[in-house]
Amino acid sequence: MIRLSLAVLSTGLALATAAWAQDGAPRQGETVPPQQYAAPPPAAEAAKPPEPLPPAPSRRYRFSRFADGVVRLDGETGQVTFCSPGPVGWACQAVAEDRAALEAEIGRLQAENAALKQQLALKPPPAVAVPPAANSGDLKMPSTEDIERARVFIENAWRRLVEMIVNLQKDMMRRG
Repeated sequence: MIRLSLAVLSTGLALATAAWAQDGAPRQGETVPPQQYAAPPPAAEAAKPPEPLPPAPSRRYRFSRFADGVVRLDGETGQVTFCSPGPVGWACQAVAEDRAALEAEIGRLQAENAALKQQLALKPPPAVAVPPAANSGDLKMPSTEDIERARVFIENAWRRLVEMIVNLQKDMMRRG
């Protein structure tokens, strides 16, 4: 099928090139100013409405280089084929697909999902523990020792930060 398509395509290109060459169009490698490309249409063709353009080629197949050939993905069917040059021409072979293993894995995962949903449905929701301080309405104020420890911690952290900044400035002065 592909060989036939390639043969038709190459024949069509050859005929189009020959027709182009007979019309006085530039040949391969020639450079001609753009105004010389288009010849004025004959009087009989000038009265005819222009023919509609052919439909754009479909984007059904996607190709990717792989090893010593090309992998082709059919966008409509999902079939994957590997095409490689052979002794006569290009040959394409369908890539083996273990559909049974995929279906078995899908079934296993669906069963596991159903079992987990059932487990969640059987478990009661966890009880939310209310902290005792919220129940009594009394807030415990920090002691003087707690405040002193917090002050010392903040003071030490501030000193370390200032020391790091000073050391950074000294390093920058030495390098600069």
